[in-house]
Amino acid sequence: MDFITTRNRIVPVLGLAVILGAPCRGQTAVPVDRSVVADVLRIPNIQDLGRRQAGELVDVLITLRFNHETELDRLLREQGDPNSPNYHEFLTPAQFADRFGPTAEQADTVVAELNRAGFQVASVSTNRLIIHATASSIIAENFFQTEIHSVSQGIHGRRYMNVTPAISPDRIAPLIKGIRLDNLIVAHKLSQSIDAINGPITGPDGGYTPVAVADSFYFPVQHGYDGTGHAAGVIIDSDVAQTDLTNFFSYFSIHRTGSIIRRSVDGAVIGSTNSDNDETALDVETIASLAPGAKVVIYLIPELSDQAIDDAINRAVSDNDCEAINMSFGGNEYQDTTFEAAVRQGNAQGVTFVASSGDSGSNEGIVSTPAAEPRVLAVGGTSDTSVEVRPLLAHS
Repeated sequence: MDFITTRNRIVPVLGLAVILGAPCRGQTAVPVDRSVVADVLRIPNIQDLGRRQAGELVDVLITLRFNHETELDRLLREQGDPNSPNYHEFLTPAQFADRFGPTAEQADTVVAELNRAGFQVASVSTNRLIIHATASSIIAENFFQTEIHSVSQGIHGRRYMNVTPAISPDRIAPLIKGIRLDNLIVAHKLSQSIDAINGPITGPDGGYTPVAVADSFYFPVQHGYDGTGHAAGVIIDSDVAQTDLTNFFSYFSIHRTGSIIRRSVDGAVIGSTNSDNDETALDVETIASLAPGAKVVIYLIPELSDQAIDDAINRAVSDNDCEAINMSFGGNEYQDTTFEAAVRQGNAQGVTFVASSGDSGSNEGIVSTPAAEPRVLAVGGTSDTSVEVRPLLAHS
């Protein structure tokens, strides 16, 4: 059995991860052929516009394999086993890189092959897990033996994707875990917008206050543990106005001692907001109110594309200062080998990952990624209006 482990205990609330220093308590199949490094994404409402022009540029994300994966799997099990001497013996990023990470020589080998083929290598992540490169469509097609088409993705406009499985060249196939040859939007926020929920202790719009939640669910913050010295991260594609946060904390008499900071990933503009800013506000306000002493790190990405999400999760794992990472978004289930690898490293370092599974239960008809990832804690919401209980509304 695999365990989800943490450096410190967490409380998932409304789909959020809250770090507190006190007690509280299916992906698609991996391709059989090891050389297949990118399946075709099955995303709804995609209109194929035909083969991409040969000279049009494609951004490629390449994920390298870990070394000693059998040993890594054993360590992850033992870190969650109270009877093991490795229980909660978490690694630093440097220790993980030394024992399991791709070596500099392995990364250099892949970079050299990409350069020879005509790619421009833009960056190699600090843990050498991810390589970003750019090339014309024809070069990418020839190198990975695939076909790349332009597509229309509804409100997200013109995009591109591989429409046949991508194959790694034999000479570097043992080193490559997976690649991304698309810029599709693969996720969206999953919480329902609820203006008011009934309850005896409410705010101006009828919603439950942080105090009501903390009292009702016996939160450690009510018993001397406010998260001081700990940190939680939020990955999202919109910022939230600092004045909104300040007004919220002031109205509900939340005395914040922890900091709230922003980190830009893939060129996201700090301070820029879009229609998802209500989700950012919900996440940050809930975490920061119920753990007022904790640091909250907002990892801002420009859009909810697979490459941006992968870069953010790997950045958070490499930074290694957040003990829990919250993701209040999801989309149709698909295999993301980059995300899976970054989460495995994060687990070995003691990081817990939380993702919303949606508020519609089986009615939504899909299994949501990233909540479907086995090493991610999936949290959903419900609406219970049965006659046996007092009507209840909750959301992730």
